[in-house]
Amino acid sequence: MTSTSDTSSLPVFRDPFAERKATWMELFFDLAFVIAIASTAHTLSSSKLPAGLLDFAVLFLLLQWAWAGYTFYSDRFDTDHLGQRLLALAQMALVLGIASLHEWLGRDFGLFVLIYCLLRAITVGANLVSGRHIPEVYRMTRRYSAGIALSLLPLLLAVSVEDKGLRLALVGLTAVLQFVPTALAHRQGAMPLSISHIPERLGLFITLALGECLVGITRAGSIAPSISTLSTGVLALLLVFCVWSIYFACLDGSVLRQSPSRAVAWIYLHAPLSMSIVAMGVGLEETLHRLLEPSEHGSRLLYLSWGMSMVCIAAISALRPIQGIGFRRGLAWTSGLFGLAAVILPFIFEPGPGFTLVMLAGAGVLLLILLLIPGTSSVHHAGESMDSPEEA
Repeated sequence: MTSTSDTSSLPVFRDPFAERKATWMELFFDLAFVIAIASTAHTLSSSKLPAGLLDFAVLFLLLQWAWAGYTFYSDRFDTDHLGQRLLALAQMALVLGIASLHEWLGRDFGLFVLIYCLLRAITVGANLVSGRHIPEVYRMTRRYSAGIALSLLPLLLAVSVEDKGLRLALVGLTAVLQFVPTALAHRQGAMPLSISHIPERLGLFITLALGECLVGITRAGSIAPSISTLSTGVLALLLVFCVWSIYFACLDGSVLRQSPSRAVAWIYLHAPLSMSIVAMGVGLEETLHRLLEPSEHGSRLLYLSWGMSMVCIAAISALRPIQGIGFRRGLAWTSGLFGLAAVILPFIFEPGPGFTLVMLAGAGVLLLILLLIPGTSSVHHAGESMDSPEEA
């Protein structure tokens, strides 16, 4: 990790081909999102589907775009100077403020809008300042900042709306619109990203999401500690480990040097992936609860979230450059088919919680075995490409 700071307080345009590692400030910044992710997860449960899932998805996307805004800015302009650290600290305070709101879509909505607009205003302001000092990115930063600012208009309009459904629709529109200026900038090649830094940052965010799965396992196990609880907890942990292994086998930043549309898709598929993984943590907690307090049904949320995670990982894997057809492409197809089956299954019948855990963990282990076939695993190759972008 980079621990030294630049002596200049002015932003610099970093070379996207140069070696780049996350700074200690970036890791500290991520801690605020650990709390925010846990807060959004509280809105989820199988009993609240699909309404609760929609609330969760909209809030999660808004927070993810805020994280991405800071990450992309740091990737291009960060000097790790004290002034930029203080800006990051201010964003952390705002993220924690959002996490502390109990009814962000209800009585706390006005405060939520104020905090979120301030959070995005920091990103907009930082990019505009960078554009003033770096002429070659002036036009890009101006358009990008204008796009982010305009995307907040539906959110501001929602303050005057009383109907919760319409309010959620307007907030969702803001979440969608915030994706547009960044995606357009990437497609036009105006925002080149580091082949070493961005995959590392995305991998760290996925790791934070996987942490919510561990929290879910721990919460369920603390209710009635026993040998039986420990064994089911280990099975749940195995399921999480398989998801981690399969994802990081596909983490190859060389895709950022492919076509702009492929790079954009690869980056933004991480949003539904991280969202699905956090939902999986809630689903795991529900399933373990139902094992400890006998129930006939597993968690529908666990099936949906695990399945969507596999579909997203399969898509991410399919986008990276693969020479030949081999087993690696077959692994992507297999992961995707397993994921689709898991999404469809709970709408046909709901197996018990024990069968649910065994089946999903077994599917993960099978995919893990496929990774061990020579030529399929790219964990080390991904690491090499991130450490040595010249070789990618």
